[in-house]
Amino acid sequence: GRALTREYISKTLESMGYTVEPHRYRNNGINITARLLASVPSDEYILLGAHMDSVRNAGADDNNSGSSAVLEAARVLRELPDRKVNLLFAWFDEEELGLVGSYALARELKKQGLKVSSVHTLDMVGWDSDRDGVIEVEQPDANLWEYYQQANQAHGLKLPLSRTSSGDTDHVAFRREGFTAVGLCEEWVGGDTTPHYHRRSDAYTTLNFDYLSNVTRLTVAAVGDLSRGVKGPLLTTRVPHNRFPGRPRPFHASYDHLPLE
Repeated sequence: GRALTREYISKTLESMGYTVEPHRYRNNGINITARLLASVPSDEYILLGAHMDSVRNAGADDNNSGSSAVLEAARVLRELPDRKVNLLFAWFDEEELGLVGSYALARELKKQGLKVSSVHTLDMVGWDSDRDGVIEVEQPDANLWEYYQQANQAHGLKLPLSRTSSGDTDHVAFRREGFTAVGLCEEWVGGDTTPHYHRRSDAYTTLNFDYLSNVTRLTVAAVGDLSRGVKGPLLTTRVPHNRFPGRPRPFHASYDHLPLE
């Protein structure tokens, strides 16, 4: 399953004109990355990513939703003019085993000394049963919360956003390696999250595609503005994440001992 997922993502990126750069780490772990260089020379990067693995099921919400949103963002942002910052798109392997792939990539980028100004990750962005449209902005560092609000209004999206701290998905790995990071998610903290989490029933027929589209549009708006150098609110205070209620997501030691429900 993971090999087929990597192949699909790679072929889709190549069809868009990207050069795929696999990032191999311990044993058989492989992240997929692709770069979109700025319109003018730059040494700065913004990373947009999502984990591409799932437990032993279709994984439509967790996390085909996030993976497909990043693919669509890569397609749209490629056509964005006047980009002043490079973009690095990433699809992480082995998130379900404990953020293994995202930690590996974060440490590699840190080792390289790559100047990554912010990291944006999407995990479970396809469920909205009460149709209130709320998007959770998880653990936003620096002024990223204010920046997402600004982009939301500037692009006329006017989507309801909720600042939360659920933790324990890919943006956390980058934060712990010293990068400024934020995650987007359906209402994990708010309680409107898929009941098919880690179950065989996590199929594409359960997804709210209008909601998924809105999360993607918000992501493109914020990351696109950042890449064009649009100034954000002058707030750089780092707020302790324990001020915001959250609940952890479970990790699993292997893919082979997960319940099939």
